[in-house]
Amino acid sequence: MEMKKFKVENDSSLEKFLQDKGFAFFAVKKMLKNKDLRINGKKVSTNIELFKDDEVVCFSQSEKKVREIEKFFEDENVIIALKYSGIESTGEDGMEGRLSAFAVHRLDRNTQGLNVFAKNIEAKTLLEKVFKDGLVKKKYVCEVIGDTKFKGTIERAYLFKDAKKSLVFISKEKKPKTVEILTRFKTIKHGSQTSLVECELITGKTHQIRAHLAFLGHPILGDSKYGEKKVNEKFHQVYQKLCCFELVFDKNLGGLIENLSGKSFTRYPEWLDSKWVENAK
Repeated sequence: MEMKKFKVENDSSLEKFLQDKGFAFFAVKKMLKNKDLRINGKKVSTNIELFKDDEVVCFSQSEKKVREIEKFFEDENVIIALKYSGIESTGEDGMEGRLSAFAVHRLDRNTQGLNVFAKNIEAKTLLEKVFKDGLVKKKYVCEVIGDTKFKGTIERAYLFKDAKKSLVFISKEKKPKTVEILTRFKTIKHGSQTSLVECELITGKTHQIRAHLAFLGHPILGDSKYGEKKVNEKFHQVYQKLCCFELVFDKNLGGLIENLSGKSFTRYPEWLDSKWVENAK
């Protein structure tokens, strides 16, 4: 635990004061929650107002050495960064905490890829609407079990989410409490044991790509929820080989996110066949 002491020079809210001193948004929230802040010697747990000459003492965890985050875009409102496997998009210990920004769309913990973050509530609201309205095209690539023959057509199915089990279930026909899902699959390289598949989300539901491919008989290699344990062990895969490799933004975005208008971002995973990457460029 590290102690830092500050003297307030101008009236301010506690959260703003600490962020101006270099503390990340989620680090401030954590200190408030844990009552690791003292104002003039008294513990506080809420975002109180500070006044000139107040003394602020904070106790924070020493920063751990973390993997450097690869960024592809950043302005005063938005960050687009690579989320690597093994870290959450959300939360103070996830990408949100490390970037001090809000995740606009979520990638599963063990999925890597391009992730969009908002630096303020206004940009978050705009970006969430843009994603909801389908104005961002998201493409994924994955390695699946088996020899696939996907031709790039849209596959329709129905998804039921069991929140208690943190699982989703797919059916061909509509059933009570299911929602329609649409996913475009295209085989880009096939083999007798595994194939590479490009996926495009038309709808965006929890675990959609992973569960949909498993339902179609081709679970993603390394997927511990919907995959095949023995095959994963055979190939020594701990994380699912699934990556959000491309984001394409609509040409008519405005306001705080106008700098994204018409832009596209691509970042292929390291495990992808280098010959395919060269042909795709």
